[in-house]
Amino acid sequence: MSEQWAYTTKTWDRITEPLKPGAADLAVISGQLLLLAERFDSLNALVLGVTKDYLDLPWPTGSNIRALDNASVMIRNHWSGESGTAVQGDWCQMPLQSESQHIVLLDAGLCLLGWPDEQKQVLEEVARILVPDGMFIVRLLVLPHETESMPAVVQAVRAGEITDLSLLRIRLWMAMQADGIFPVTNRQFWTFLASSFPDLAELAQCCSTDSAYLQEALSKLQAEPVRNFAFAALEDYVHMIDSMDGQFSVKEKFIPEYHLGERCPTLVLRKNAA
Repeated sequence: MSEQWAYTTKTWDRITEPLKPGAADLAVISGQLLLLAERFDSLNALVLGVTKDYLDLPWPTGSNIRALDNASVMIRNHWSGESGTAVQGDWCQMPLQSESQHIVLLDAGLCLLGWPDEQKQVLEEVARILVPDGMFIVRLLVLPHETESMPAVVQAVRAGEITDLSLLRIRLWMAMQADGIFPVTNRQFWTFLASSFPDLAELAQCCSTDSAYLQEALSKLQAEPVRNFAFAALEDYVHMIDSMDGQFSVKEKFIPEYHLGERCPTLVLRKNAA
């Protein structure tokens, strides 16, 4: 798995909102941290992935913030926490004691795992490691209520409706799944773009990037291992949570107002006492 991220880590700074959390998303977490600080003397926090933005949250004094990522290259290059606070590991089998964490954060990462079994396994692992009344705050990438086709996304790019690659990734990934590709892969994404935009300069201009970056991504396509994406509707996630024998209660559903925010909801889940 870690090899899949060797190229991604070099281009991480090109990723923008909504593939990264926005100010409104972070404000939701900040509010929950204040509430947790009223109930617990100090917080043990686990970040699934290496979302640097989370380190700048208003953590209560004495908080112990750790990260768990499957890719060692992402840890080396993108975790700016103290040395040793990020470890390599599997989200489906977390190397942590049961009821050891007060809060777990995950930003847009569930779609990297298989739907539904692997994604549900992550939820079950989070429930295991959280203390009663602990919080799991997860920002999802969810399917739209009205699907669009892959050609429609290309048309939207040319019409100036999709102005950067982060927006394009979300819309095209989900359109590919709507057109029957499941799971969507990184190779399918770039191959379709290359066939749709033989002149990469056109795509670069539309998406505010440069042709050299696009050409490099395409040149590394066959060498990079396949990475899968599997999406579900928000209602499917809520149903999955409801099926977990009452382990979680949905405390809040937050829909941000930024572009494509309806596809990037945040769920605030509280672990129920046994």
